[in-house]
Amino acid sequence: MSRKTKIYVLGDLAVIYYTLNDITSLLIVPADMQEQISDDKLSFKFDRHIAHKMLSPMVQVAVCGDDAPHALTAGHSLRNFSSALALKFKEQKVQKKSGVTTIITNFTSEGKLIAEHRLIYDIKYKALEMSCSVSNISNGDILLEALPSFEISMLSPFCLFNSTPDILLHRVIAHWSAEGQLLSQRFCDLGLEDSWAALGVRTVRWGQAGSFPVRGYMSVGAVEDKKAGVVWAAQLAESGSWVMEVSAENGYASLTGGHADYLFGHWRKKLKQGECYSTSSAAVTAVRGTLDEACSRLVAYQDRYSVPLHPDEKGLPPMYNEYCYTWGNPSKERLLPQLELAKQIGGLKYFMVDAGWYGDGDKNWQTVGDWHVNNSKFPDGLKDFSDIVTKAGMRTGIWFEFENVHAESNAYHKRKKWFLTRNGIPIRYGDRYFLDFRKKEVRDALKNEIIPIIVNNGIGYVKLDYNAPIGIGPDGAESEGEALRQHLEAAQDFYRDLKKTLPHVVMEICASGGSRAEPSWMAIGDMVSFSDAHCTRDESVIAANLHRVCPPKKLQIWSTIEKGYNEAELVFTVVKSFFGRMCLSGDLSSLSIKLFEKLKEGVRFYQKITSILERGTSYLIQNTFDGMLDIKGVQKFLRVSEDDNSALVIINIFQGGGKREEWLAHQKINGMKIDNVYAETGAKAEMDADGKLRYISTGAEYCACAVLLKKE
Repeated sequence: MSRKTKIYVLGDLAVIYYTLNDITSLLIVPADMQEQISDDKLSFKFDRHIAHKMLSPMVQVAVCGDDAPHALTAGHSLRNFSSALALKFKEQKVQKKSGVTTIITNFTSEGKLIAEHRLIYDIKYKALEMSCSVSNISNGDILLEALPSFEISMLSPFCLFNSTPDILLHRVIAHWSAEGQLLSQRFCDLGLEDSWAALGVRTVRWGQAGSFPVRGYMSVGAVEDKKAGVVWAAQLAESGSWVMEVSAENGYASLTGGHADYLFGHWRKKLKQGECYSTSSAAVTAVRGTLDEACSRLVAYQDRYSVPLHPDEKGLPPMYNEYCYTWGNPSKERLLPQLELAKQIGGLKYFMVDAGWYGDGDKNWQTVGDWHVNNSKFPDGLKDFSDIVTKAGMRTGIWFEFENVHAESNAYHKRKKWFLTRNGIPIRYGDRYFLDFRKKEVRDALKNEIIPIIVNNGIGYVKLDYNAPIGIGPDGAESEGEALRQHLEAAQDFYRDLKKTLPHVVMEICASGGSRAEPSWMAIGDMVSFSDAHCTRDESVIAANLHRVCPPKKLQIWSTIEKGYNEAELVFTVVKSFFGRMCLSGDLSSLSIKLFEKLKEGVRFYQKITSILERGTSYLIQNTFDGMLDIKGVQKFLRVSEDDNSALVIINIFQGGGKREEWLAHQKINGMKIDNVYAETGAKAEMDADGKLRYISTGAEYCACAVLLKKE
């Protein structure tokens, strides 16, 4: 067997290009663990029979008409099809500029394809960015059926076999109002083990098809070798359909991901002679440490291509959104008392008027698409109310959902010719129809409606919602999946154009809560809604879990005030928003004077921890319960900011059943002292001589304690 190895050390990562019998694979390991790699495994020197001694190509491309591999995967996977196996290494170039290293690896298959793999390392981050492109050099058209953004293979290189229970697959489940739940399973429980002859590839695929990128799962995956103490993790930036896959074959595993392929997302892309297609990017890392540390690297990498923090967002200011008070029926009369109380709280930057300010009469969702001020709800106009908000020291925010229209709206009748169709029939979701953002007339019409409303009414904040998934995709391209990709690309361009046209406006991305809480959408907006879990106990769990995939400085979290709260319940609710961006809601007038002061104390505490949320790293996201609906147990959370030697600890007790004592120990808080505590009256938080934090609850059924720690 002929083999060749090329290794690049990029920060604390070693990138290994490994070629065996004309197939080149890509492996990433912690740089200080290169000597521990099992050469026997990479060279197939096993003590058992291997039927097909073959690596997995680092550029995975499938073309309509390809031969399927002899691995029983036809109809189950598009990996290692003949177009991918035919790619031969051509050249590799390394470019270095301003702290950024780019490694470009080119492959070619004679008379058919040229493929380029691009790997980017920025010295400011501990993750790598990968993408692929292919060009058609054949004499006719070709039809792509798969082109993932990345593949890392030869996992785990630190053990001979993956049948050990020490090899795990980590995924992140995401359902409506239950985003971010970690799913960790052993390879042996998933059947990700070779057969006796290494025939029959074992594959686990996950992802989603449609216009909600966060549905079923979030676009992240990780493989962990617990014995070696190494985690490999990757996160996609896909606006709609995507797929990730772990395949076990030939004694090792591969982690692959990108835009959904033909099998998963009805995606085919025609390339004419000479045309090129490029994927979106994926962030990939490896760490000697925990899953949470690996995920923190991916989350930090989002800063590289995200819009910078808006100037008005300095200090991550809290806000009030009236939605959980009026539930979609706002009016000047109903909002003025809440505005006065929001002013008394102090420190709130935005007063958000959510769904229902537009259209006619008392209808709310039925008038989505009719973007004019509802005069019956705001008889003096929206500008008049916005001026009152300004005088109260805040900025007015309003809600839009302009990517679709309701069947009872006036816009439905005016814009029928602009709807997305499938098989010639307008796509309908409930009573919603979808505008085709590939059409210039759609984008122009919306700009002409929306921008004057924002400018003329002194609006400083917009919440851009999206509550109706399209499905696999519309007409208008060579496949439904490609048409959906083009449509969402045009929609994101429209959002960027709004951002550029209205630079003073802060933009929140929302989609039935957190259904767009993924990197490409978060890169456009200043904030993203974390969930539609407005008033639930599990909000704290959702918010903590989302630290594995979202930067908390952009993660807007509801703290909804409900009638009848006691102090422990109020504290529990306020602490929810300490995991990200504070968004108060509900009826502020329902609080007693004592509880209102406790709410104000919570806002002041939040203002002390914003630097940790903005620049810190989440090291511990731990809980002791199984389900989300009826939680019983404890959640412990730790986030540390090395910049200002401070840390945030949050402990939640669910259905505690009496006075509880909980401890949190971590090397990152050694030498720190308690600076501030937010908890119910009578609760205690203290550090012992060994640097462990102890929280003693009052015995309330639901308790929360937030502690700000600082090094002296």
